[in-house]
Amino acid sequence: MSKSNNGSESILPAVAKHERELLARVRESEEEAQRIVETARSDARAHREQSDSQLADEVAEIRRAADEKRHAAFQVTVDAASASLVTVRETSQQRIPATTEKVMALFVPGNGGGSHT
Repeated sequence: MSKSNNGSESILPAVAKHERELLARVRESEEEAQRIVETARSDARAHREQSDSQLADEVAEIRRAADEKRHAAFQVTVDAASASLVTVRETSQQRIPATTEKVMALFVPGNGGGSHT
């Protein structure tokens, strides 16, 4: 019996050493896993921030293009109104002499307006 007891005593330090080595490996693996998770989270945050920035740039570009389109449409309306105003003004200016003569004829005798005596 002493042989088997003696044999188990000599193996215990080796088993304990092996167990400590395994526990050290487990701790190292856990630390490495934690580093991997932290790196992945950091990469995900960076990717999200980059995506957010790109999205904000795209939205700003879409809004700028919409503003330019709106401004162009407004300018077309303003230009059309200005052209119409010029036409109305020219037509009115052309009618002034004839209208003046008609008004004068109403008030000045002898201009074909009838007698006011």
